[in-house]
Amino acid sequence: MATHEERCEGVILQIKNVAESDQIITFFTEKYGRLVVRAPGARKSKKRFQGAIQSFAHLELAFRSSRSTLPTLLRLEMLDLHEHFREDLAAFAAASYLGELFLKITKEGDANPPLYKLLLSFIGYTKDHALTHQVLCRLYLRLLTEMGMQPDWMHCFECGKSLEDTMYCRFSMQYGSVLCSSCPSGLQEAPKLPESVRLTLATMQSRQSVKAPIEDMRNAMELLESRLAHLLGGIPQSRKFLKQMTGI
Repeated sequence: MATHEERCEGVILQIKNVAESDQIITFFTEKYGRLVVRAPGARKSKKRFQGAIQSFAHLELAFRSSRSTLPTLLRLEMLDLHEHFREDLAAFAAASYLGELFLKITKEGDANPPLYKLLLSFIGYTKDHALTHQVLCRLYLRLLTEMGMQPDWMHCFECGKSLEDTMYCRFSMQYGSVLCSSCPSGLQEAPKLPESVRLTLATMQSRQSVKAPIEDMRNAMELLESRLAHLLGGIPQSRKFLKQMTGI
């Protein structure tokens, strides 16, 4: 980025206090992807940034980049502070979890407008809707797609055979895909995947509406969660907080 003033729209994912009064703020922006800036004196002067430095605030920011240090935050314009988080801990827990997933999945300077829209959509959803197993499933599927790790729920990863007529299938965490009953590769470590769960995931991946028993939806969510944990090297710490607040 050039060393002049720039502007973009973004959502605050993380705030860290540094030195005596500065803050390091991580935004996810439409234009630059993940963007980390330094806000000089932010903790001493609330007037300077109008009290807008809050977790998951949707803002327009002006900053000046540097070749040797972090960009310097100059101004903020409030678009939506999402004040419902102050009273709704379940909604805040959901946003915190997604925020941590974004920190693990995204890279600085890697713009991804669809992922940015997903972040705004999910935060807006928490204002009027309770989290469900299906919502988390759809979120995980979108994240896997954006990571280029979208599973094929209709064909065997190894032989390419349609799974419609197979006796049973398994899901390999190593490959992130389904293996049919005829392929022996990895079957020892790949757990069985119930047909009803596979069809539920295939339907959701095609973005169609789906009605499934709560047990199938829970199993689908846990499978996708395990796949993400495998890719990210562990489950985000905020996942425990989310379960405490929502039971999901």
